[in-house]
Amino acid sequence: MVRSLLAQSLALGGLLTSNIPLASALPQNDGSAALQTCLTEAVGGDASRAQFPSEENFSTADVKPYNRQYQYTPSAVMYPKTATEVGDIVKCASKYTRKVQARSGGHDYVNKGIGGANDAVVVDLKNFNQLSVNQDSGIATIGPANGLKAVVEGLNNNGQLMIPHGTSATVGIGGHTLIGGFGPVTRRSGLALDSLREVEVVLANGTVTRASEDTNADLFWAMRGAGQSFGIATSFDFQTSPQPTGNVVTYQYNVTNSDSAILAETLASWQTLISDPDLSRDLFTLAVYQGNTLLIRGNYWGSRADFEALRLAERVPNIDTSAPGTTLTESSWIDMYEDTFRFTDTQLQNAFFYARTAAVTKSDLPSNETLAAVLKQLHDGDAGHAGWWVLIDINGGAVADVAVDATAFPHRDALYYFQIYVSSTEKEIDDAGFGFVDKAMGLLQEGDAAASERYGVYPGYPDARLNNPQQKYWGSNLPRLEKIKAVLDPEDVFSTAHGVKPARS
Repeated sequence: MVRSLLAQSLALGGLLTSNIPLASALPQNDGSAALQTCLTEAVGGDASRAQFPSEENFSTADVKPYNRQYQYTPSAVMYPKTATEVGDIVKCASKYTRKVQARSGGHDYVNKGIGGANDAVVVDLKNFNQLSVNQDSGIATIGPANGLKAVVEGLNNNGQLMIPHGTSATVGIGGHTLIGGFGPVTRRSGLALDSLREVEVVLANGTVTRASEDTNADLFWAMRGAGQSFGIATSFDFQTSPQPTGNVVTYQYNVTNSDSAILAETLASWQTLISDPDLSRDLFTLAVYQGNTLLIRGNYWGSRADFEALRLAERVPNIDTSAPGTTLTESSWIDMYEDTFRFTDTQLQNAFFYARTAAVTKSDLPSNETLAAVLKQLHDGDAGHAGWWVLIDINGGAVADVAVDATAFPHRDALYYFQIYVSSTEKEIDDAGFGFVDKAMGLLQEGDAAASERYGVYPGYPDARLNNPQQKYWGSNLPRLEKIKAVLDPEDVFSTAHGVKPARS
């Protein structure tokens, strides 16, 4: 049970004034055969890099839906090698009125990476896996297809450097950065997108440009939090920093009790702990709940003695440090990540699943009574044939140091993300599973779970059943995003149901 919970918890951070050419209106669809010819020519006539539904094993070898709950058939899956080829693919898709979506790692709850609907042209970026470091400036140039494990190892091999990001080994750094990108060092160093200094982008008209604070600044603003709606990022320049010196403490505590009220008491105290403005930013913590077990784990960037001085186990009731599953170890930065990566990417692959998330803010925390009601509903409720668990990821710290409108990412004030998952390896999530999640989330929201008006939603955890998703993902930044979208992509070439839509006059 504990190993399962651990793996689950880790597998989951003004208008344009530049001279960027505007996207032109899209002509009418001239047929799939002509589209396929155009796309194949876009990759130099290399048929192996232009895959279509008629190809053998197209679904399993090329489409590869991350979440089996949402099945779509793209018009094509393309494998370009250069930004120019990406641009030519976009031009072909536009000519034949197809929507376009990029895929780096492919981890997506609603399968936006394969279009989020039928007939999209998918641009698979697996060939964009470059990684180099300028040793003078510390700028790392990284391709979007690099998984987080490859990023950790590449930066470690180039001077023991780091950028902030998550812990799932094969999540692509491209999609991860464009929607936020948080993980163990978020409270210490911010989101992945906070370390981004420049990005190469293919626009909706097929042109290739670069964006930074000084060049195409509005595009750069939009790419940091809503990038998939504005272009295809083919290269990222990150400002790296040295890895934390000394050892990293990894800890895990398990509270097991058949009485959900006891677990709720522990969770409420954990919420109080992470709300403390004086809590060390060297501490990372998360919570996972399933059945009769609440797991609290994380890392501390410092010595074991300094970690023990925090008295974490004393400040959170019902923790028995002698209980089975309790761990407290020290390791190097790289060993900590390598150990973490061994547990990731096992729980949701090849599964049918659904997740609902709330970005809980420090100014509007659920009461202890609310948390007790939520855990009781989860403990006593019926998810049908699906299994379930809850993952609570901490935010705050350095993330909150950045203004809400400094980037497109709006959830700077979120203290944690409360996620409820239901999953099955056998068949689709049904009404029982959806209802199970809705009831518990309704209690957390203290209102209508479907409307989810109380809290926003992290765009990296999209919800196919969410009402008004754009408002929940981007909040007060949405109007500016819509205006920029209307300039750069008025025909919504980079389109999904969950993406930013162009403002209409």
